[in-house]
Amino acid sequence: MKKKRNSIIAIVLALTFIGEVYLSYISSNATNTVIKKLSGSDRYATTVELSKKQFSSSSVACIVNGSALPDGLTITPLATYYKAPILLSQSNSLPQSTKDELKRLKVTKVFIGGSNDVVSENVVKELKTLGVQEVIRLGGADRYGRSYASELR
Repeated sequence: MKKKRNSIIAIVLALTFIGEVYLSYISSNATNTVIKKLSGSDRYATTVELSKKQFSSSSVACIVNGSALPDGLTITPLATYYKAPILLSQSNSLPQSTKDELKRLKVTKVFIGGSNDVVSENVVKELKTLGVQEVIRLGGADRYGRSYASELR
C-alpha cells in the first residue's frame, strides 16, 4: 500500500512539474502571441476561410466529406506534403463556397478522401466541370483501409 501511495505521489509531482514548465512556456511567449478567429457560416465555409488565409493559389486540393472526421484526419499528412488545402464536400454535392474556393485557387488536381459512399461520383463530375483535370480517390473498406500514407504520390 505504501509503495502504491509513493508511486501516486511521484506521478502527481511529475505531472505538476510538467504543468509548471508548460505554463511557464506559455506565459513567457504570451506577449508575442496573436490569436485570430477565422469562421464561416458553417463548417464548409470555415474551411474555405482557412484556405483563403493560407493559400493565394494551389494546383492541388484535398476534399473530404464534412461529416467524416476520420477522413479529414487521415488526409492531413497528404495535404501537408502537397502544401494543399483541405476542403469539405457533402456526400452528393459540393457546397457553393467550396466550388468558389476551388476556382479561386485554380485547382487542377484533387485528392478525394473516402469511398464512393462518403463522397459520391456526382462530386467528381462537379469537380470536372470546375476545370479539375485529375481526381484521385483515396479510400478503403473502412477507416483503417483509408490510411493514405501508403498511397502518397
